Amino acid sequence: MHCRVAMVALVLAGVVAPGAHAAGDDRAARSAAVLRQLVPSSDGPGCAAAVGKRGSVVWEAGRGKADLATGRPITSKTVFDMASNSKQFTADAVLLLAGRHRLAGRREAIAAILAAQPEEPPGKRFSYSNSNYVLLAHVVEKVTRTPFPTFLQQEFFTPLHLRMVMSPAADVPGKATSYDEKDGSFTPNSSPWKQYGDGSVQTTPGEFVRWADNYRTGRIGGTELLTGVTEGAVSVGDVLRGRGIEEGRYGVGILLLPDKSLVHRGDWEGFHSTFEVSPDRTTAVTVVCNVDSPDHFRAAGQLLDIWTK
Repeated sequence: MHCRVAMVALVLAGVVAPGAHAAGDDRAARSAAVLRQLVPSSDGPGCAAAVGKRGSVVWEAGRGKADLATGRPITSKTVFDMASNSKQFTADAVLLLAGRHRLAGRREAIAAILAAQPEEPPGKRFSYSNSNYVLLAHVVEKVTRTPFPTFLQQEFFTPLHLRMVMSPAADVPGKATSYDEKDGSFTPNSSPWKQYGDGSVQTTPGEFVRWADNYRTGRIGGTELLTGVTEGAVSVGDVLRGRGIEEGRYGVGILLLPDKSLVHRGDWEGFHSTFEVSPDRTTAVTVVCNVDSPDHFRAAGQLLDIWTK
């Protein structure tokens, strides 16, 4: 009885989502402890995190301030810029069009790349690029004659009932303010850059873990898109040493780890996010902060371990 009352209290507090595992399950408490360790003080900027199972949020919480000027706290409803975690939507948009045979001129494109004399033949070496994703967004616009944010809304966000928007604007309702920290002082961060394709998806961690279920179901894009995401992934070396991972491979807008889990990080304008999906694609984690938190990547791994073991 006490366990059931405690679970109801956590649901009402917004710490555990309805449908989470019930009596005797301490995963919510352990997850909250991970967030407290990541954000020791609730007086400054902080982080929000969420865990999803098969498209449903089973745990989410926030800690710290979304806006220091007003004292608005970070909650599970606080909106963040997901930074480079937005790249997967750009990549998937291109795969979607390719699956519909909307993209032509592949040979000409490869010829143009070779004429530019790249350092290595395509597919041989990894080089992270923001500008290429900006260009891909414009390719989608050119082919579909639709603004890229509108295309994502029509093809991904609305069909999956996701409360997401692609917008580089800073005045998205409910959005956190991001900060730079120096010697204990926090300064609001902003940028004059308003491009999209490499970033600019605005949403909550809870919505992002709901999106993750498409990597299991293929509801958008089908098996062809799911195969295209990881097919031909290229080694990125030891960029994941912070998690004790020797090597990962970069696929289409996402990293593929040796155990077949998916992961990506994002850093932009003081926003820092980590997104991870379990090897069996049933569990997903998102952690996002409005100030640099060096351990947010590790925290995401800890949360995934809690909810998959």
